[in-house]
Amino acid sequence: MDGMTAPLPALRRNLELMPSPVPESPGLLVRDPFRYADGILILPPPLVPCLLLFDGRHDEGDLREVLVRLTGNIEVGERLDHLRDTLSRGGFLENEVVEGMRAERHSRRTRRGARCTRARRIRPIRTRCARCSRATSPRPRPARHRRVICSASPRRT
Repeated sequence: MDGMTAPLPALRRNLELMPSPVPESPGLLVRDPFRYADGILILPPPLVPCLLLFDGRHDEGDLREVLVRLTGNIEVGERLDHLRDTLSRGGFLENEVVEGMRAERHSRRTRRGARCTRARRIRPIRTRCARCSRATSPRPRPARHRRVICSASPRRT
């Protein structure tokens, strides 16, 4: 590794990597199971070896060498920037971007959890939901639909 440039950030270790199920877009599908990252990335097959360099030990010079070998073109600066920026902005690298996404996601869960806790104090957790008990159509519902019990607990997102 060249001591002049900073190392590339590491790829997050908790990402799901699998072959792309989309026939029109072959490659490697990268997904965040914790959903800090909003999107899903499909990396084209020629760029898949580049992911190995995002380990915190290799630098941009190493990535540039691999891209030159893969493309056969010396001018790979634009591709290098696009790959690095796409992974970073998407939240797939261990850097300050994903830390911000993680903090935002946790604060949203905390705020949502606080609202649900207050709601539970007002009414019991298992109550008959008003939507389930009133008829929404002119004909009566079968008995099994009238006995639905709803939970006031938050849904998992």
